Amino acid sequence: MHRRKASKSTLFLMELVLVILLFAFCAAICMGLFGASQKMTDDSDALNHAVAISRTAAGCYKAADGELACMLQLMDVPEEAVVQDETVRIYYGTDWKPAPVSDAAFYLQITLRSDADASLQEAELAVCHMDRTVIFQLPVKKAVLHTGGELYA
Repeated sequence: MHRRKASKSTLFLMELVLVILLFAFCAAICMGLFGASQKMTDDSDALNHAVAISRTAAGCYKAADGELACMLQLMDVPEEAVVQDETVRIYYGTDWKPAPVSDAAFYLQITLRSDADASLQEAELAVCHMDRTVIFQLPVKKAVLHTGGELYA
């Protein structure tokens, strides 16, 4: 009886298929990592813009002595800003420029608060995605002296 030996070409073909599967598996892992890094980049970019917008709004709030209308004028907000009682929303597009509500991807919500004896003016600034997930929050406080002078907190 003769035993037939396996052909060398069959062994080479099996090795080749295994190597191709290994490279395909590694490529799939790399594509997943690239996708995750792109999301991290987008999140970081949104956070940087949110911090900048919040700091600008906080500076305008303090410069306007806590007056909402003056603050919006200093920020050069378009008329698309939605004002409700002590809350304002300013909408921004994907390029982080003010935009109408229909084209907005983000918004800055400014909520004004004051304490009972009016010695402290407060505002809560929050930059959010349109799905209401908060990107960045910044509390702003401004102390008011009873002698007519002002102290910034």
